[in-house]
Amino acid sequence: MSHFDAGAVHLLTTASLRWLQSREPASRIDARRFRPNCVLEVEGEGLIEDAWPGQDIRLGNTVVLHIVERTERCVMPNLAQDDLPTDSAILRSLADGNAACLGVYAAVLQPGTVSQGDHAYLM
Repeated sequence: MSHFDAGAVHLLTTASLRWLQSREPASRIDARRFRPNCVLEVEGEGLIEDAWPGQDIRLGNTVVLHIVERTERCVMPNLAQDDLPTDSAILRSLADGNAACLGVYAAVLQPGTVSQGDHAYLM
């Protein structure tokens, strides 16, 4: 089975992960299920990145991305990965609560290096 991402960069926030965990408390919601390039630590709970398409974001001192679209999820988050068990509730919850989307795809406007702990700023 082959799976392909539709964007160069996939961003996901911890707020979205907490939102999904609140919908599925019995599930192990882990960023690895969604294969993001970058997980942004933000306060609160909610689908904040859903409002980002069309905006640019700076990561660290040099990287600038253009947020292209929300990320529509396929079956991958449901599948067992590493120590994460199969869980069909995840995609079902995303379909019911957010049109099967979680995270955003971005295009690279200015390349560079991003390190853990760097700040992100919507521009």
